[in-house]
Amino acid sequence: ITEGGHALPREYLEGIYRSLKEEQIRTEGEGAAGVMTVERWKDVLRAGASSSSDKTSVTSQLSPKERGEVKDLVLESIWLPTLSAAGAFWAVVTQRTGVDEAYQSAGGMDGAQGARLGMDMSLTLLEGARARGQKDVFQDIFVVICNYTGLIGEYRFDAVARTAEFVHSVQRQSALIVAINTARDSGDWIGFEGWRAVWSMIFELRDLKLLIGGKRNKMKGLLVESDQDLLSPNCRREWSLRLMKEAMHAAGLDISGRSAAKTKRSFFGTLLFGSADSPAPEPTPNTASADGKGPTVLRTVHGKEEQVLWDELAASDDEDDNLDDDDDDESSVSAGGDYYDDGVDSRSFRQVQSPGAAFESQLIHEDQLVYHPETPITGLETYDDTRAYQLSPRARARKRLARVCDFASLVSESRFLDVESVQDLMMALVDILKSSSNSNIGTGSDDEGGDTVSASVPETSGGGVASAAASPVSAGIRGHPSRPSAPGDPSLPASFSPLSPASEALAEVLLCEVALKNRDRIGLLWDNVLSQHYKDCLGKKQRKQLSHSKSETSMPTSQEEQLLSILMIPGLEKCATGLLRICTWNVHREDVSNKVLGALKVLYPPFGGLYSLSPNLSLDKHLAEGLWRICRDVEGLKTINYDGWDGILGLVEWCAFRGEIIHPRHANSGRSVGLSEDDPALQAFRCLHLMLNAPELEDSVPLEIVVGVSALIRGGEKQNCPKISVAGLDLLSLLHTRVESLIITAEQETDSNEPIDVSWVQYWMPILHGMAGAAGTSRYASVRQHALSMLTDAIIDRHGKYLPDEEICKIFTDICVPLAGDRMKDLLAAAAESDMRGEEILIELEMCISLLFKPFLHHLKRLLTMDKAFIDIWVNMLSVMTLLLGEDIAPQGEGDELTPERLLWTTKELGSEHLRNAILVLAACGVLKTPDAGEVSALTWNSIDDMAFCQKYVAEWQQQGLKESPPSIADGEIAVV
Repeated sequence: ITEGGHALPREYLEGIYRSLKEEQIRTEGEGAAGVMTVERWKDVLRAGASSSSDKTSVTSQLSPKERGEVKDLVLESIWLPTLSAAGAFWAVVTQRTGVDEAYQSAGGMDGAQGARLGMDMSLTLLEGARARGQKDVFQDIFVVICNYTGLIGEYRFDAVARTAEFVHSVQRQSALIVAINTARDSGDWIGFEGWRAVWSMIFELRDLKLLIGGKRNKMKGLLVESDQDLLSPNCRREWSLRLMKEAMHAAGLDISGRSAAKTKRSFFGTLLFGSADSPAPEPTPNTASADGKGPTVLRTVHGKEEQVLWDELAASDDEDDNLDDDDDDESSVSAGGDYYDDGVDSRSFRQVQSPGAAFESQLIHEDQLVYHPETPITGLETYDDTRAYQLSPRARARKRLARVCDFASLVSESRFLDVESVQDLMMALVDILKSSSNSNIGTGSDDEGGDTVSASVPETSGGGVASAAASPVSAGIRGHPSRPSAPGDPSLPASFSPLSPASEALAEVLLCEVALKNRDRIGLLWDNVLSQHYKDCLGKKQRKQLSHSKSETSMPTSQEEQLLSILMIPGLEKCATGLLRICTWNVHREDVSNKVLGALKVLYPPFGGLYSLSPNLSLDKHLAEGLWRICRDVEGLKTINYDGWDGILGLVEWCAFRGEIIHPRHANSGRSVGLSEDDPALQAFRCLHLMLNAPELEDSVPLEIVVGVSALIRGGEKQNCPKISVAGLDLLSLLHTRVESLIITAEQETDSNEPIDVSWVQYWMPILHGMAGAAGTSRYASVRQHALSMLTDAIIDRHGKYLPDEEICKIFTDICVPLAGDRMKDLLAAAAESDMRGEEILIELEMCISLLFKPFLHHLKRLLTMDKAFIDIWVNMLSVMTLLLGEDIAPQGEGDELTPERLLWTTKELGSEHLRNAILVLAACGVLKTPDAGEVSALTWNSIDDMAFCQKYVAEWQQQGLKESPPSIADGEIAVV
C-alpha cells in the first residue's frame, strides 16, 4: 500500500471503511478460549438470513455449470474453518499437558449441546461434499473428524487416563459415532486414509474395553470370528494360560516367588481382560528385582504390551456380560437403522430430528436413569449392591456406543463396496499391522532401512483445530513418537507397541473376515493384498532386533528380544489361522484355489518361520485342524493342480511329525494309550487316509504323498506311539496297490513289441524305502514285524516283472541284504539277554531270513542275466548267513519253555533250511557244481565251509545238487559259473 505504484484504488478502500462502519466486528459473543460459542453462531446465522433476503443472489446470474464450479470452490474454501468450528463444539483443544485434563471435558447439558451441534455440522459438511462429488474433500473432512475423537495418535498416558478422557467426553463419543456410521454408509468414499483412521479407532476402543463383548453379545459385536475356533475349548484355555505365563516371564516378572504375588495377579488380569483398572506405575530404574540380580520389568507409558490375550468370547470387564438385554426397549434404536432415537414413545408421536438432536435426547434420558427406574432409595445399600444396578461411566459409554454404532457392519457391509474400496479397507489394516511391526522394531528412519514412520505429528488425544488445519489427512494417524529414555531407564520406548498384541490379533481376524465376506472377489483381493501380506508376516526371514529409539544409553537386550518374540505370537496366531480359514473356504474355487493352497508353504519349513518363535507356544494344533478342514472338501480337492497339492502335502508332512509325545512309561506299560482328538499326527493320518480312500480322489492325489506317509511313520516313533507307525505302514501298502494301477495303465497303452513305461518306479521305490526304514529303525517289535512282512510281499509282487535290471540290483544291495543283516545281528545280541522276549525275536528272525531268500529266489532268473551283480548279491547273502550259522550249537530237545539256547538253535535250523533250498535251486539252474567247477561254486562252498552249524549237511547238499542238475546245461552256457 505504501510503495509507489502499488496503492490500492481509493474506491476499494472507501468501500471497506463503510462496510466496517455499518457492521462492526464484534467479539462479545466469543468464549474465553477465543472460539465461537453457541450464542455467537446464532447471531451470525440471523445476520446472514436477514442480508440474504435484501440482496440479489450473485449466483442467479451464472450458468448451471458456473454455479457448480462456484459451489465447489466455496466448499473447498469453507470446509476447514467450518470443521474447526465443529471441533470447537466438540471441545477439542490444541494441546494437553497433563493427565488431570482428561477429566476436565465439558459435561452435562453443555457437553450434550456441543455434541449435538458438532454432529449436525460435521454431517452436513460430509453430505455437502458427497453431493458435490468432492471425494478428496470428503476424505479430508472424514479423517479430521476421526482425529477429533482423540482415539488415534501417540499415546503419552496410560490406559486409565485415556479411558477417562473418552468416557467423560460425550463430544468425542459423538465424533466417533459420526465417523463409524459414515464409514458404514459411505465406505466407498473415505479412501485408504479414512479406513486407516477407522481401524485405528477400533483398536484403541478394544484396548480401552469400550467394545462390547461377552458370550451374550456374541452376535452383536465386532470381536467374533464367523468360523469355529481351530482349537477345542480345553486347548484354547491351555494355550491362553501358556501365552500369559510366557509373557509374564519375558516381561521380567517372577512367576515362581511369593513376594510378587500381587504384581502377578495384576499383570495376569491385564493380560486376560485388557487394560488395567488403575494407572500403571511409571517405568523407573527401580523396577528391577529386590536383590538387584533378577530381570528388569519392561513396561511402556501406554502399557499396550501388557494386552496380550485376545478372546472373542471374553467380556471386556465384569460389567460387560451383565448388561440386561431386556432394557433395550422400543425407545432404543438398533445400530443398523437410523442414527439415533429421541427416546420418547414412538407409538403416539414421532418427531423428525437431526442425528445430533437425537443423541442429545438420548444423553438426557440416560441422565434421568430411564433405563433403571427401580433405584433403591433406602440408603442401606452396600457398594456391591450398588454395582448391580449402577453402571460405571465406561460401561455406560460402551453400552451407548453399542446401541448407536454398528461396528460389525464395517465388515459385513464390505461386500457391497466396489473392489477398489475393499482393497483400501484391507490395505489400511495391512498398513497398520506393518506400522505396528516397524514400531516394535524401533522408530523408523531412512538410515536404518525399511519403512519409515514420520515422527513429526501433532499432539494426540485431543489434537484439535490447529493440528487439523496443519495436516488434516495425516494428523494423529501415522506417527507414534517415542518417549526419550533417561539414562539407566529400563523401560521400553513409548512407541514399542502402538498396537497391543491383542489388537494385532483382532486386525488379522478382521482382515480374514473381510476376505471371507468377499469370496466372489477373492482372486483380486488375494493378488493385490493378501498374498504379499501372508508372505511377509509368516514367511521365514531375518527378523530385526528390538531396539530402543534414538538413545545412546539404550542397547538391545536378550530380555527385550524375548519379549518382542512373545508379543508377536497373538498376531501371528490369527494370521496363520486366517490363512487356513481362507484356504478352507476357497478350495473349490478353481480360479484361486491353487494360489491360496500354495501359500500354505509359509506355515512350515523351509519357507515358514512360525516354529522358531517360542518352543512352548507352537501352532501345531492350529495347523493340523486347519489342514483337516481343508481336506474334508473332497470335491474341491479334485480340481487343484500341482501347486495346490504341494502346499497341502507339505503341511501334511509337517503335522505328521509334530504329534504330542507319549511318556515312555505309558507307551511300554502294555495298556492302550490313545492320542487326543486334536493331536497333529492323528489329524495328519485322517487327512492321508481320506485322500487315499476317497473314490473321488483316486486319480487326483499325486503319489508324492508317500513323503507324508513316511513322515507319519517316523512321527509315530518320535511320539512313542506304535499305532501311528502301523497305521502309516498300512497307508504305504495302499500306495503300493495304487502303483499297480499305473502298471496296468502302462501295459494297456504299450504295444506288445515295445518296452513298458517304467516312470512309476520313481514312486514305488520311496514306498519300499519307507517300509525298510520302519523295519530297521523302529523300537517296537510290532512295527518292525509289520514292516518286514509288507516289504517282503511288496518286493515279490508283480511290480518286479517290469523293473529295470539296475533297480532290481538296488533293491537287493540297498534294502534286502543290509536290512536283514543288521536286524539279524541286533536280534542275535538281544537273544543272549536274560529279559529277552523269545517269541518276538524268533518271529522277527524268521522274517529277516525270508526277506533275504524269498525275493532272491523270486527274481533269480533276472539276476542270473547280470553276471557281476549276481555274484556280489550272492556273496553278500552268504556273508549274512555266516553271521547266523558260523557257530555250531548242540541240538535242543522239545519243551514248553523257549530258552535262549533253544531259540538260537531253532533259528539256525530255519536259516540252514532256507540256505539249502537256495543251493538246490542254483544247482538245478546249473549255477552250482562241485567246488572246483567255477567261480560261483568255489565261493559258495568255501563260504559254507565257514559255517560250522552246516558242516553236517554239506555232503548231503552237494550230492543233492549234483543229482538235480539238468544234464542239458553245460558249464559254459552260464557265464557266471
